[in-house]
Amino acid sequence: MRFRYLLVIGLLCVTMGSANAQTGIMVGADFVYPTSDFGDLAGGGFGLNVGISHPLNETTDFIGELGFNAYGGVKISVGTYSQEYQWYGVPVGVGVRFKANEKFYVQAKGGILYKTGEVKDSLGSTLEESETGWLLAPGAGVMLGKVGIVAEYSVSNNSWQWFGLKAFYQFGGTN
Repeated sequence: MRFRYLLVIGLLCVTMGSANAQTGIMVGADFVYPTSDFGDLAGGGFGLNVGISHPLNETTDFIGELGFNAYGGVKISVGTYSQEYQWYGVPVGVGVRFKANEKFYVQAKGGILYKTGEVKDSLGSTLEESETGWLLAPGAGVMLGKVGIVAEYSVSNNSWQWFGLKAFYQFGGTN
């Protein structure tokens, strides 16, 4: 059910983006690397995202993004007993991007993060869990024409923290 809501939000972003020539649609991929306590239970992974960028004035843009991250699995063993962890996240965020000049910018987003995961142990049992939490994601980046690169540090509840390096292509809009 929650996935349908996220899909609707994503479609609204794309629809709103095509309604105004100044609005850009961003499509990208990112490398994610968990840190803090989350880094003990997840490895580096990859994600995909889609978003919009709409200018508020000459130096500030409204941004909105919907993504999917697959964090690398981790196996933890104690003697003959082991557990394998696999985590996924669906971040939905809105925020602002402040342009220092035509190329460099800083940004900040807030939103929600839908988290899901699976834990399998060596005894054959599987535990699946999911929750929705808040999300904060400050970052800095560079625009090279229609291609953007941004480094973000995302923080969510229950020690979910990760560094992300994202590359995207912006269709339409202004840079």
